[in-house]
Formats: sequence, C-alpha cells, structure tokens
Amino acid sequence: MAEERQLKKWTRDKEAKIACIIDATLRLIEVKGYDSVTSRDIAKEAGVSNGLVFKYFPEGKPAILKELGLQCRRDTFNFHMPEKVDFNDFPGFLRTALFAYIAHERKYIHLYEALTTALRSDKKLYSSFEEFSKVDNEAMRIFFLQFKNTNIDRVTDQGEFITQWIFLIDATIDHHLLYPIAFATDEKLVDMLVDLSVKLWGYDEPKNKMPGTSVKKRIN
Repeated sequence: MAEERQLKKWTRDKEAKIACIIDATLRLIEVKGYDSVTSRDIAKEAGVSNGLVFKYFPEGKPAILKELGLQCRRDTFNFHMPEKVDFNDFPGFLRTALFAYIAHERKYIHLYEALTTALRSDKKLYSSFEEFSKVDNEAMRIFFLQFKNTNIDRVTDQGEFITQWIFLIDATIDHHLLYPIAFATDEKLVDMLVDLSVKLWGYDEPKNKMPGTSVKKRIN
C-alpha cells in the first residue's frame, strides 16, 4: 500500500514537472521567439535543473513542442479515451472537436506563429515533426475507423489520407485565426470543415435518424 502511494506521488510529481517545463517553454517562445530560447532558459523559467529538462525531453525544444501537439490532439479528439466518445455520431464528434481545436490554437496563436517560422528555417525540426506526425496519425487512423457509417476503403494509403486531412484542418484553422476574412465566425468555419470531412470520410447518414436532425446542423 505504501509503495502504491509512493508511486502515485512520484507520477504526480513527474506530471507536474513536465507541465511546468511545457508552460515555461510556451511563455519563453512567445516572448523571445523559438530560436532565442535555450534549454537553460527553459529550466530557469520552470524552476528545474537543465538535466531534468533533458531527462523528460531528450531532444530539447522539438520534443517539448511535440508533446504540446500531442496534448492538443488528445484534448481535442479524445483518441486516447475512446470510452468517452459516441462512435455513432461522427458529425457531432467532429463539430465538438473542431471548436475545441480552434479554441486551443487561438490560445497559443503567438506560439504557433513562432513555430511556423522555425519550421520553415530548421530542416531538422521539420523532419522531427514529420516523423512525430506519422506515429500520431496512425493512432488517429485506428481511432477514427471505429466511427459507424464512415468508409475510406477506397483510399489506398489510409495513413497518408489521415496526414493530409489533418494538414487541411490545421492549415484552414491557422489561416482563419491569422486572417479572419473568408469566414465571419468560427461557426461558419466549423460548418464548412464538418461538411467537407464527412464527404472525405465517406460518411453515410443513417436512414433511421430521428426526424428533424441532419448532418448539417447549423448555428446561426
């Protein structure tokens, strides 16, 4: 019993330190820019040792940002907690997830601006993110195939399909947040992305759906 309590305490301490490191990295990048932030800066801001930063994130800044990206997808799509997802309502799931995605990106908009700039100039960082995306997208592929009434059997490379779909979502939301011209509201953007996604995923609306409901539920 004592060992179990100690393990739980250690896990909580580890999670708290990781959260501090990620938060410190975000604050510093927003203020100083990606290139100007060092691991020692992060350690000082987080109140931990430089060695501890590399213990949890051996690749340094790229690993920290990858963890942030993974957290965003976890929080947005819940693919690590399938028990909380209604796999009978693909459009409804997408709508909720996309609003959460927009809220997250808006919260960290300055970080993503700095990261985009860094990715353009740092080939190593770009390759690292590309590799991370392949692994993460495979987990998402398995998750999304659980939804009823979707069908991407026509797709030869489903992993590539997921990668391109996520890129489409990311790029469209990023553009909306930086240049809010095409869509007057978040709701209009989400409507378009849901309509497009159900087509790409071969979603077939159930014929026994309750009267008065529709895939294209609008928020005016």
